[in-house]
Amino acid sequence: MTKKNKIKTLIFLSITIGLVSYLSYDHEYHEEYSINEYDNGPFGRYKKGNIYIGDREYILSILSQVNPGDVLIEQGYKVEDGNYDPNYKIYSSYQITDKDDRNDILNVLLLYNKVNNWELDRTIESMRVEWTVHNLLYGLGLYQDRTRDVDLNNEDEETFRNPLLKRIIK
Repeated sequence: MTKKNKIKTLIFLSITIGLVSYLSYDHEYHEEYSINEYDNGPFGRYKKGNIYIGDREYILSILSQVNPGDVLIEQGYKVEDGNYDPNYKIYSSYQITDKDDRNDILNVLLLYNKVNNWELDRTIESMRVEWTVHNLLYGLGLYQDRTRDVDLNNEDEETFRNPLLKRIIK
């Protein structure tokens, strides 16, 4: 990589980190949003709709029940080189642009993770940043085929453990 390209990359990353820190912040889940027991319905709610979480088969089975504002989250594994990495895929995550909505959805997701003893080991801060970066790139028209949905898996936690990034987001 040439010196000019390194400088451009550094400037781009600085701007990106600045935008991400502006778009991400601490948030508490609103307790008035309900958490449901599984009876083929949603796991939880947020102010704009239901949050459905489950494996691919479950997601496909409830598609006829989905309304605008509802969130579909597929639980599964990212498989790479024979390794199985626990993963949640939030479909059409680019459409959820309100910070409070994203944070409420992530809090419900972490509760689901705990209740179901799923193996995802991510901090809410790293998931918040990853989702914000996905939305930012999608909005800029970059990598839209890969940034339309956000995949939250264990391996990506390391990407957002950068001490500088953590300081900026706090």
